[in-house]
Amino acid sequence: MDKVFASVTALSQEEVLLLHRSSLRILEDIGLQVPNERMLAMLSGIGCRVTASQVRFPAALIEEMVQDLRGAAGPAQKNSLEPVTGSVSTQVFLVDDRLGTRRKGRLDDILKGIALTERLDHFPAPDAIVVPSDVPAQYADLMGYYAMFVYSAKPGGTYVTNPDMALPIIRMAEIAGRQAGFLLDTVSPLRVNPQSLEMALLFADHGMPVSFASLATAMTTAPVTAAGALALLNAEHLAGLVMLRLLGMKPRYYPGMVHAADPGSLLCSFGAPFIARTALACAQLARFYGLIPYGNIALTDALQPDFQAGFEKTLSFVLGMCAGVKAIGCQGIVGADQGISLEQLVIDNAWLSVWNDLVGGLEISEETIGLDAIRAAGIGGAFIDQEYTLRHYARELRRPGLFRCLGWDSARVPLLEQAHELVVQYTKGYQERAFVVDRHQKKALDAVVAEAGQGSLPLF
Repeated sequence: MDKVFASVTALSQEEVLLLHRSSLRILEDIGLQVPNERMLAMLSGIGCRVTASQVRFPAALIEEMVQDLRGAAGPAQKNSLEPVTGSVSTQVFLVDDRLGTRRKGRLDDILKGIALTERLDHFPAPDAIVVPSDVPAQYADLMGYYAMFVYSAKPGGTYVTNPDMALPIIRMAEIAGRQAGFLLDTVSPLRVNPQSLEMALLFADHGMPVSFASLATAMTTAPVTAAGALALLNAEHLAGLVMLRLLGMKPRYYPGMVHAADPGSLLCSFGAPFIARTALACAQLARFYGLIPYGNIALTDALQPDFQAGFEKTLSFVLGMCAGVKAIGCQGIVGADQGISLEQLVIDNAWLSVWNDLVGGLEISEETIGLDAIRAAGIGGAFIDQEYTLRHYARELRRPGLFRCLGWDSARVPLLEQAHELVVQYTKGYQERAFVVDRHQKKALDAVVAEAGQGSLPLF
């Protein structure tokens, strides 16, 4: 079975080098605001110039790191199109696509999301799908992790935003034998949130994974031009890679794509062509640094699963895959973080199935060529009644049930209704889910929640 190969680029090698050099100048001349004394001391110790909380990174330091990253990556490989999996981000709202309504998420929705994603074979590590509004806001992160540890057989968590809940979440992860990861991101342009840095250090101290991303948005927190926004985003990524390495992490991914503000609404856009273009550029920058490209692609600005949604998701996804991107944005999202839809999750699982079938490539062998079958059919014959067809049709012509080929007079159920039927089927009985931890672990997890919430939090 041969793989499918592709190559799409947006930049010349000279343009990649110009962006790289521009990012080095940004870090050397302007630097990054790092409001954490411990991290400042660590950065100073490796040769950064620290003034108050402002850190300037010598170009030689960055270049040395880049050489290390390239050495760890090994020789460059031809870009093969690989199978892709989906992930889930925690959203504030749950959307009902059939009614065109949304409401704030609840604890019960997290359980339903766990039940659904466990049935979606292309979502290996889903997170809590919503921020539960039926608990005090300061405990939302804690309860999201509690639900994932107690009820989800697949690994997952949620964003950690409250420093007071970071240590209880880490303790729960240790009890459950799981990992609780932390995402350190910039407050563009060129700042790091002090609470985020504090939590990143705490997670790293306990052996938990820490990753980094820039959320630079063209026209608001980054220059409006793709070139300027890419240079700024790349500078923030390079500084983030330095800090991750100081935390003991071994970063392999380059989380690249410039977000953009829509000129009409000033909302962050997920579906503009600008997004696809910069994702291509970031894939080239990732390879330049010896890193694996990640892109916040396969997303849309559409508020329902319509033609716009399908086109925008496909445009950035396929181009990104052909450029070498190996991981995509979170799925099930309605618009640019306007909420999450369970039906959209089911649809996304279906198209991921199609893609993963495509990239399996072609099997060319004596058996699959089937000369005996061709001889048996002869001139003007048929293949549908041959045993050869029976052996191979399921593999060669398979497709997900949501995407059907029907005659005009067939009973046609809209895609959204088909997806809803699967949501109902997959989540049946979700409120009676069994624990995935033993009773001793469950008791210990309950104790952490009780202590953190001072006995005021519900335990499902």
